[in-house]
Amino acid sequence: MKRRIAIGPLSNPYGAVGRITKTISKYSRNDVVPFTPPYYNNFATRIWRKTGFKFYDPYGFYLSHYHLQKFDIIHFMNHPVYREVHLRPNNPRAKYVYRIPGLYETYVGKNDSNYQISKKLDEWMIESCRQCEKVVVGNKWFKDYLMQNYNIDSLIIPNGVSTKNWVSGCKERFEKNYGIKSGFCLYAGRLSKEKGPDFFVEIAKKRPNLDFVMIGPSVTADSLSKLIRGQVPDNVHCLNRLLGTDLVDCFSSASVLLNHAKSKFGGNVILEAMASKTIPIVAVEASNDGLWFEPFSEGLTYEYNNIDDCLKKIDYAMKNRDISLNAYRRILLDYDWSVIINKYDDMYEGIG
Repeated sequence: MKRRIAIGPLSNPYGAVGRITKTISKYSRNDVVPFTPPYYNNFATRIWRKTGFKFYDPYGFYLSHYHLQKFDIIHFMNHPVYREVHLRPNNPRAKYVYRIPGLYETYVGKNDSNYQISKKLDEWMIESCRQCEKVVVGNKWFKDYLMQNYNIDSLIIPNGVSTKNWVSGCKERFEKNYGIKSGFCLYAGRLSKEKGPDFFVEIAKKRPNLDFVMIGPSVTADSLSKLIRGQVPDNVHCLNRLLGTDLVDCFSSASVLLNHAKSKFGGNVILEAMASKTIPIVAVEASNDGLWFEPFSEGLTYEYNNIDDCLKKIDYAMKNRDISLNAYRRILLDYDWSVIINKYDDMYEGIG
């Protein structure tokens, strides 16, 4: 029986979670409909993060207690910033699923300026998980973490990518549009501490003859210069957020993706790189950290914050391009949306 599923809130359609949300809606054999918060929610969230003042939105209560209850399943995505939609009526008609990306407590320290808000979001997330019929995580590391720390069981469904889209990038078009030759080292993401933009710049300084490209929201030379408190090296190119063909062209033009966010936290950019035949090089803290590829066969790892180890892996990747083909084959086998969407549909249809 075809289920009606509300998925969201879809607040940022361009981010990784937003892309996953839209893709589930597009490819599911069930009727999956994204729902969005009102336009003023982003403004309210910024006020909350800056001042600590949280006001509750009546429209969110309307969604959670009336509109969303018309669906068979409500599928939450991302952190519970839009808190109101997570508040259940006393006798909900709908069943609940929550795909959680991670907990801030695993990487936000007590000295971080956003610590208190991050802590509150984690509390709300755990509270919401306990009321769900099913909790979805991306890897075994996080599944074990939830069970050990909160006694919450979860279902592993990895992130997915639309391989046909990512493999369609054109190196010549990217070089023509941006004046940067293919074969560079890529950084893709926000200029946030856990993603290591400062580490990326330090690596670039050690390889002045190699181009380093940075893309993501507000990734400009000025913003990067302020973050690192210094001049941006000449071989570092900040291109801000890329969309559409520009984005896939950029991924396909890179030789390696350097992902400094710890591997156990996942990161859809790793899969997007593999689908683009770009070699992912990711940071690990321990031998049991989760990976989406076989090291030295489908991707490479380096010790977290170890510049010398990272440089060695970049050099190795440049000389062993066959890794990119192995990574691409792994995507087709395990992570293409044609595979992943069946896992979501099986879950939806298995919820009573």
